[in-house]
Amino acid sequence: MGTRVSATRTDSAPADSGFLTLGPIEGSTKHYLSVHDLRVPQRRIHLTNGEHLDVYDTSGPYTDRSARIDVEQGLAPTRDSWHRPEPIDGASTQLAWARAGIVTDEMRFIAAREGVDAELVRSEVAIGRAVIPANHRHPESEPMIIGKRFAVKVNANIGNSAVRSSISDEVEKMVWATRWGADTIMDLSTGADIHTTREWIIRNSPVPVGTVPVYQALEKVNGDPASLTWELYRDTVIEQAEQGVDYMTVHAGVLLRHVPLTAERVTGIVSRGGSIMAAWCLAHHRESFLYTHFDELCEIFRRYDITFSLGDGLRPGSIADANDEAQFAELRTLGELTTIAKSHGVQVMIEGPGHVPMHKIAENVRLEEELCEEAPFYTLGPLATDIAPAYDHITSAIGAAMIAQAGTAMLCYVTPKEHLRPPGPRRRQGRRDHIQDRRALRRPRQGAPAGAGTRRRTQQGALRIPLERPVQPRPRSRHRPRLPRRDTARRAGQDGPLLFHVRPQVLLDADLGGCPRLRRGARSRDHRGHRPHDRGGHGGEVGGVRRGREPRVSTARDRRGRLMGTVNAGRRTVDENRRTVDGNQRTVDEQAFVGLPIGPPGSVPTRVLTIAGSDSGGGAGIQADMRTFALLGVHGCVAVTAVTVQNSLGVTGFEEITPQTVAAQIDSVVGDIGVAAAKTGMLASAPIIEAIVEQCGRSGIGRDSSVPLVVDPVCASMHGNQLLADSALDTLRHNLFPLATVVTPNLDEVRLITGIEVTDAASQRDAARALLDLGPRWALVKGGHLRASDQSPDLLYDGEEFIELSHERIDTPHDHGAGDTLAAAIACALAHGLPVPESVAFAKSWVTRCLAAAYPLGAGHGPVNPLWRLGVRSEDQRPS
Repeated sequence: MGTRVSATRTDSAPADSGFLTLGPIEGSTKHYLSVHDLRVPQRRIHLTNGEHLDVYDTSGPYTDRSARIDVEQGLAPTRDSWHRPEPIDGASTQLAWARAGIVTDEMRFIAAREGVDAELVRSEVAIGRAVIPANHRHPESEPMIIGKRFAVKVNANIGNSAVRSSISDEVEKMVWATRWGADTIMDLSTGADIHTTREWIIRNSPVPVGTVPVYQALEKVNGDPASLTWELYRDTVIEQAEQGVDYMTVHAGVLLRHVPLTAERVTGIVSRGGSIMAAWCLAHHRESFLYTHFDELCEIFRRYDITFSLGDGLRPGSIADANDEAQFAELRTLGELTTIAKSHGVQVMIEGPGHVPMHKIAENVRLEEELCEEAPFYTLGPLATDIAPAYDHITSAIGAAMIAQAGTAMLCYVTPKEHLRPPGPRRRQGRRDHIQDRRALRRPRQGAPAGAGTRRRTQQGALRIPLERPVQPRPRSRHRPRLPRRDTARRAGQDGPLLFHVRPQVLLDADLGGCPRLRRGARSRDHRGHRPHDRGGHGGEVGGVRRGREPRVSTARDRRGRLMGTVNAGRRTVDENRRTVDGNQRTVDEQAFVGLPIGPPGSVPTRVLTIAGSDSGGGAGIQADMRTFALLGVHGCVAVTAVTVQNSLGVTGFEEITPQTVAAQIDSVVGDIGVAAAKTGMLASAPIIEAIVEQCGRSGIGRDSSVPLVVDPVCASMHGNQLLADSALDTLRHNLFPLATVVTPNLDEVRLITGIEVTDAASQRDAARALLDLGPRWALVKGGHLRASDQSPDLLYDGEEFIELSHERIDTPHDHGAGDTLAAAIACALAHGLPVPESVAFAKSWVTRCLAAAYPLGAGHGPVNPLWRLGVRSEDQRPS
């Protein structure tokens, strides 16, 4: 197998100096191909008939008999003598040069190595379909390419920990991994001497080296995610860039609004980096600094030619969670970040999931290519089943073959007992054999992989386990978010599945306040209309609701097990393409109603912006919005559009705010404080509406942006008369509606906007279609003014299905501000990450409670009353 020689060490090396395995692999010799004055390494395998076969080789000089190895000095900096083109617009990257038509020495080297034309390498890099991780400060590495048109690459993870391993061990593991074909190495060290360990690895590595900078940043703050800062992270990135790290995993796609989407997962958030950033977002109630400072990261990366490996922090930790909305919400964000990185001339690849059943594997590749501009896909597995502990290297080989066949560019090896325990103490030879085992089983190369991946199945695979009995995480305290620290000293002796996850306290204690929940598996959408891409289904279920059966009833309990309510998800009637969510079939423990999640005192709440007029009577407008925001635990921000003269009898006059001032208010709030959702109310004129549309577009607010927009088209008086001029009404229809995530007109406003008089269910559906034709993602036609029954039927429509939301009508004349309160509650729920149907259902329940608590005020219509919540406390909220 080779000769083991003592490695030369410096004083900084640990006393227990290890050994390096040198010499050619049995039955082969090192061979070099000369191309354009470049020496391209190959492994020459000698056949029994006297012939030979030259194959791709990653072992560096460690298998070359003639090479002199000195780990103290490191490998020869071969690329220092290669020609490096001048920066283009400040970018010294392979991507910038490829776009300019320049074929670099790295591209020529790779072309010879892959057996393709150099122009193919350049063109694939230029369009972002392939990446060449090659930091200028890692000249010891032999250039390689990651892309779907080239050989499938494999990464090997190494790194020390708080409980075991030394620098010599890590260099040995790097040599052993590359000997067995690892195309890249990731140093995931979390123990002592992280900087020194990485320096030794990089200086002696013939392959690109990747890292996850947040791991080292976390060690600098003693493992407390809340103490992380952008400045600390930036300095860590620069430190690693200076050492020569070629690619870095950055979990910039984990956003605050994504975290609630993981609350009902079986295994929650299992990515360590994802858990760290989710914990930071929850602690500060702000978007991740990786997301908000992404442009600055690009500026650093483009100077060194570091490749982004955009991390999948919300990847599924079990096949029960595969292809869920949390996973794909993050993937859409990664697509946005890919565009930004490429605009800076920075190379990008995308990390993919680790636990996916066979019939869902190809869907991951298709969506990644669609959403991320075909950036190379790098997957952490996937494991095709959760029920083969101690054989994870086998189940991941099955998933790897299938996902490689579908187009994945790079795979990450998986250890046999990846999910049972941290690697235990073992003899050196055993540890190296462990690497060899997991590498040999994950080595598809050019062409379609054979075996498990060649047979395409559209049904659930044989290795799929029933979703009713997935692998369960270890029971643990829920008092605070936890990180999946697999290798820390305080868990050194633990066995069992290491599938820890974040279940934030604010989510565990939250009840949606009477909102009919769409049960797990239902075809809910996020605010931009995207569905979870699960094509599998279960037998006779359509869209997650069973055909021909009784509606499924689920129960919600608080953390002490008390019954919070009974939810009837409703039967989806296929021939009418309609689903009914009947809030009257949910019974709620009044004392347990706690509304949306509220953080602990001192934490920064979710922020929502209202763009509306001021009501001098305090019943509607921004006053109603701010009451709702406060009672739902949201920090409200305001952009005032008009000051009205009104009371309980009606509006007698108003004064507009200038369009420039309205736009400046929005820009001021979003630029400094930041918001997670926005809503509009009274917009008095066409110039004001146009200014709002323009400013929202610049601020990233709207149906196709990350910040959803709820439009309450206040254009009719309480008597049904038109409030807005015709020009303002036209601007509302044609400019603002196409920007809206959801519009919420009442029946008088529907008549003014669409010309349709709603008198029954059929005309209500016609109105919903007409509203959606104006461009919003969703249309909600409120039926509170229909007096034909004792129910208040609202209709939600997205272009594919109608969703009815019905509550018992509250017979009261005091309904001033009901429309504002409903729209504000929808915005609050969207800000917390709920899909539109659940947000509307919650808001419907909320405004019904407010109507029931309405009070008389003045001589006319009194206001709806969200203050009822002050008199209803859960047991946890009562003082001891």
